[in-house]
Amino acid sequence: MSQHNSEGHTEQLSRREFLRRASLGLAGIGFAVGGISSLRAALSETGQDTRIAQAPGQQAAANAGTSKVVRVHCEGVMENGQPSAAKVEQMTLKGMTELTGTNSLGEAFGQFVSPGEVVGLKVNPIAGPGMSTHIELVNAVIAGLLAAGIAENDIIVFDRNSNAIRNRGWTLNESGQGVRYMGTGGWDDDVYQDCTPAGKTVRCRYAKVLSQMVDKLINMPILKNHGTAGITISLKNLGFGVAEIPKPKTTGANAHDNNCSPYISQIVSNPVIQDKLVLNLVDCLKGEYNGGPGNKPEFQWMCENLLFSTDPIATDYVGLNIINEARTAAGMKAVSLDHAKHLVIAGQMGLGAKSANEVNEQAFELT
Repeated sequence: MSQHNSEGHTEQLSRREFLRRASLGLAGIGFAVGGISSLRAALSETGQDTRIAQAPGQQAAANAGTSKVVRVHCEGVMENGQPSAAKVEQMTLKGMTELTGTNSLGEAFGQFVSPGEVVGLKVNPIAGPGMSTHIELVNAVIAGLLAAGIAENDIIVFDRNSNAIRNRGWTLNESGQGVRYMGTGGWDDDVYQDCTPAGKTVRCRYAKVLSQMVDKLINMPILKNHGTAGITISLKNLGFGVAEIPKPKTTGANAHDNNCSPYISQIVSNPVIQDKLVLNLVDCLKGEYNGGPGNKPEFQWMCENLLFSTDPIATDYVGLNIINEARTAAGMKAVSLDHAKHLVIAGQMGLGAKSANEVNEQAFELT
């Protein structure tokens, strides 16, 4: 098994060591579980199946009564601008066990996936190594999936652009061995969504990797400002990452019109996403509060957080607050919901939290 560091070089990591890290309990890492109620218990009380993965994306949060977001901060996780892999593993363990009420990484991921399933990790590598989903975090998630019994070759790390996957530092792999790293796999003519950017109807096909290959979807966006959509976090990572984007010259429709609304929400509303999306894990190790979606180092800071939730709208409300705190500190105007209107529209469509008032943020600090 190969592991890639933040500079794109490959380090060999044995399967035994990968599983050893993933299966460590909380005592082995050196921090204690906070006293939160278990999502499993909450589902049991309602008579629901205790496996969270049996419900579509945001349904687990709805069953528990709120859209829960676990926020984990670790001071010093970013060392000279790069993540400490060991601390990222600790943060992932903390976030996943607090979200699910379990005691190990494998058990936590086992709430969402089952052996024999193919699991897709939708990353955001478009801005290159400077401002993309960190490889160290992806490796921590892969470790959790392996510990939950998912086979290596049943894990697919993907994005709409295979060149971006390669430029981020991964080696493209669509073979029958090892973790797969790839682009869309082409567009599925039979799975599509009719969208109405700027009031013009256009048909957008979904990526075959999503419609035909994966059974469960884990969304792994980053924390960035976006000039048009206001923010680009969980919803936009899906809305502009797993389906065709209309080409204005050929369709007359521009998905970026009206702050990317209702285009983002319409794409995310399709059952091919709603029935497969089980987890949103937002990479806030480094954030970009202005100038996005490109890599703008002058507007970046070491945020040193991770967000965990089954609800992509809830993570985006928390992420919006984090970005606005940084913008305020820099003397900039906050991003309003009139700008990031796709959050409001997605809530109105029933895709998760209807407002920030429905978000239950639980923050944890690692020392």
